[in-house]
Amino acid sequence: MRDGNATAALLRLLVRTNMVTREVAQSAETESDSLAKGQTVIDWLSAKGHVGEEALARMLAQQLHLPLADLAAAPLDPGGGKLLREELAAQHQIVPLRLTGQILNVAMANPVDHGAIRAAEFATGKRIQVEVATQTAVRDALDQLYHLDQALEAYLKGIPEEGDLPIEEQVGPTRTDIRSLVRETNLAPVVKLFNSVLRKAVRCGASDVHIEGGSSGLRVRYRIDGLLEEAMHLPRWVQDPLIARCKVLARLDITERRVPQDGRIQVRYEDSIVDLRVSSLPTQFGEKVTMRILDPRTAPANLEKFSFSERELGWIRQAFHRPDGLVLVTGPTGSGKTTTLYGMIAEIISPARNILTIENPIEYQMEGVNQVEINEKQGLTFANTLRSILRQDPDVILVGEIRDPETAEIALRAAQTGHLVLSTLHTSDAVSTVTRLLDLGVQPYMLASALNLIVAQRLVRRVCDHCAVPGLLDSALLRCLDIDPTGQQFCRGHGCKQCRNSGYAGRIGVFEVMPVTSRLARLIEKRAPESALRSQARADGTAFLKAGAAERVRCGQTTAEEALRVVDVGWQISRCPSCDRTVEDSFTICPHCATTLRRRCSGCAAQVEDDWLVCPQCSLPVRQQAQSSLAVAR
Repeated sequence: MRDGNATAALLRLLVRTNMVTREVAQSAETESDSLAKGQTVIDWLSAKGHVGEEALARMLAQQLHLPLADLAAAPLDPGGGKLLREELAAQHQIVPLRLTGQILNVAMANPVDHGAIRAAEFATGKRIQVEVATQTAVRDALDQLYHLDQALEAYLKGIPEEGDLPIEEQVGPTRTDIRSLVRETNLAPVVKLFNSVLRKAVRCGASDVHIEGGSSGLRVRYRIDGLLEEAMHLPRWVQDPLIARCKVLARLDITERRVPQDGRIQVRYEDSIVDLRVSSLPTQFGEKVTMRILDPRTAPANLEKFSFSERELGWIRQAFHRPDGLVLVTGPTGSGKTTTLYGMIAEIISPARNILTIENPIEYQMEGVNQVEINEKQGLTFANTLRSILRQDPDVILVGEIRDPETAEIALRAAQTGHLVLSTLHTSDAVSTVTRLLDLGVQPYMLASALNLIVAQRLVRRVCDHCAVPGLLDSALLRCLDIDPTGQQFCRGHGCKQCRNSGYAGRIGVFEVMPVTSRLARLIEKRAPESALRSQARADGTAFLKAGAAERVRCGQTTAEEALRVVDVGWQISRCPSCDRTVEDSFTICPHCATTLRRRCSGCAAQVEDDWLVCPQCSLPVRQQAQSSLAVAR
């Protein structure tokens, strides 16, 4: 039975605020008794076009000095749903939002329905505080609170059925408990949503999945080819069941939301097992979950697929075919360092070699390799695991990362005592790796004798093969890469369905391979500065990252914008004023065209300025001659 007093009170307020005329209000009051079950006078006014739901809710909130509730973004408290029975909530169109002590906050489309408020107070024994929401939002929220499975099924009706995504059982002492938790969160729509998110991520080659709440709802983003792309925007009420599904499958504590947690999920996808590393993090808008996707189908077979030059490939093979020594691959997180190491392992694996790896996590499972996963909570660190592995008679040791002085020292000693050690380090380029290891306390003589090779690398997005077209690139960007655009043709992606209109599909490596020659080893032993190491590496034939990126642009494999996004060429680039070629700040003469860049005293060779009459070092007169100044381009 409808509350005529509530309807009349609402209509009077609408007339007083000039939202409807008296004639419309009279018609609405007359028609209210003949409305279908579940319909209200607000529905009638909205259907006739007299009042919009959003405008009505804003007016009521302003006139009655009540907060305006965004039910699509606000999480609903299940405790309130248990306190206020569904029949009463549906009859009076009241959504319980949250319970705080003796106060129950509720959302209503008609906050002047005092009879409904009194009924809620009597049924719950709590004091009711009202917030305003639209009539449609109230109905949707009631469905979500009392019939979550049906609400999710309705929301996901556009997603095609593709079957289940089987979860692989993991060996562990809590299997029975996990199964019971899975049953509790095994609502069919929740399973369908989780499977859809994961299946789409694997199909498009995503490396990470981010599920994160916000003020406007739940956002799902995929990291594809190194960049994050938004894949889905879901209502806020989907957050709790979806996060719970992830945590249960990853064997995380779903009751703990205040501290970060880490777990693991294995799913079977197209006859292969995909490993997911799950990390939960408490944030302002609830928990955020990130899943790292480790797909064994992307494991490298050999180094031929890495786009090394013939010379670089020869250096690498020479280094890891030696019986001992240290080979390092450096670069930022996500630059493919571990993939490169496994490419090396794939080339040297044989029944005659005992190969052991220490990783966190194990990214690729490789037959014939003994792999150990780090578990720091149980005391299984890189350093103490490496000590134990040395007693396992290894020939080749892969250490996932050198991150502390202890691990660095053990790895160097192992490389000096008949073991080939492969590892990674987070540095910006090959030369700075030497400085980083010295900073970790490694003795220069030990590093000089043990280090065989350093590979610095980055991953740049590849121009999409399906929509690649010849095009002009920004000449200023090309100059930063030392590329002369004259007479050259470059490629860029036009954008198509295959590349999601980005113009890029997949990634390709940019490498800097620096063999440690005898001359370079002597400089390391003397703690020579990075500038001297870099000059010697150049003399030994090393092509630096900028040169590698420039070659990818010239070959049409990527664009100048993409290369400069990934490869740091420095904020300032020094150029010769005559030939416009890149020169280093220490140069006094351009090596390309012999132009004098800086003046030197004829007596002591000290650098002097153009307006000096005498040298401040030896007091000799400075000869006047035409000079060229160093041009610095930003």
